[in-house]
Amino acid sequence: MIKLHLTPYGVVKEDDGNLEIYKFGDTPDKAGVNLYRLYKGRLSLENIVEDIKDSKQVFVTSRVLYKLLGRYSDLFDKIEYVDREKTSSELLVKTGVAKDAKEALKLIKDVMKAYSEEKLKEELANKDLLIIHAINSYDEYTETINLFYERLREWYGIYFPELAELVTKIESYANLVATLTWREEFTKENLLKLGYAEKKAAAIEEAAKASRGGMLEMNDIEMIRIHAKMLKDMVKTRDAIENYLEELLEEVAPNITAIVGPKLAARLIAKAGGIKKLAMFPASTIQLLGAERALFLALRKGRKPPKHGIIFQHPFVSQSPKVIRGRVARILAGKLTIAARVDAFGGEYVGEKLYEEVKEKVEVLRQQAPKLKEKKIRVKPKPKKGAPRKRKKRRRRR
Repeated sequence: MIKLHLTPYGVVKEDDGNLEIYKFGDTPDKAGVNLYRLYKGRLSLENIVEDIKDSKQVFVTSRVLYKLLGRYSDLFDKIEYVDREKTSSELLVKTGVAKDAKEALKLIKDVMKAYSEEKLKEELANKDLLIIHAINSYDEYTETINLFYERLREWYGIYFPELAELVTKIESYANLVATLTWREEFTKENLLKLGYAEKKAAAIEEAAKASRGGMLEMNDIEMIRIHAKMLKDMVKTRDAIENYLEELLEEVAPNITAIVGPKLAARLIAKAGGIKKLAMFPASTIQLLGAERALFLALRKGRKPPKHGIIFQHPFVSQSPKVIRGRVARILAGKLTIAARVDAFGGEYVGEKLYEEVKEKVEVLRQQAPKLKEKKIRVKPKPKKGAPRKRKKRRRRR
């Protein structure tokens, strides 16, 4: 009969009164790191299993260790959990790791300090936090880009106002102002080099020649060009963040991403405070994420509650007729709940299957939408002017 005890410094094997320790490391720091790995199920126990696999009975005094050894249960005749009788400090003294109880307690303290530091490092490097910061940065960049673009259009519009009507994309407008800047440089040849179609290039060249914009000095144009370059760089940075988000979400939440896309998936995770928190929410909460203020206002003032939160950004909801948006949001939230739980707690990839199920149900609802619009709510007709109104019977007080 063999007994296994878990201590912060290692696993102690007790065989007929003889004690032997399998250390997690030569130093408290290494032992703390490996103890954390053990609790996370990432530490190999093959050396211990190899030594005790011929034993008929194995008793374990730690639930964590018992659970991990359960993977190798086919190698043992019997493996059972029992209550611990000896403390960790006592075991460390008897195995010769520490001279006395005082030294054993100091050793345990050092190991647990290293354990806590390793745990903190992993939590700080949590992918959820990376997603939250990335999507917040993306939204902040988008807001700033829109502000900078409006400023550039107004500023450069003093010199070449016609360009804003011909080129509406932010990236293209900023690139033209940063690269060519002067109206004389807007030639068909230069525009073709930048990838514009011949017809478009000719229209821009004609507009530059006949522009009604004012004449500016070199210093003024140079400042506008610097502003345009900054805007161009910001757009590139935002695009890089978007690509980073896509890769991150494909790794962390592939099922949620398959249903709603990377940006909306990131916003849902950020709003919930993490993928595990999102997975613990019921479908009704996911449906209203982002609409908390409207919900509380409705509850306080007795109005109709909102039907959807930030999932309104998904085309299935936003592009559906108003009469069925609430139902579509409910269907989408239900599938997102399943996807979040698979991503958070492990399981097979079911993202595409869930997406197709949502798509089919939404198509059915969209076909039913015209019939739902025809259904009218019965309203009591208002009494005609001059018609006597029915008086309510008053109850007599007794």
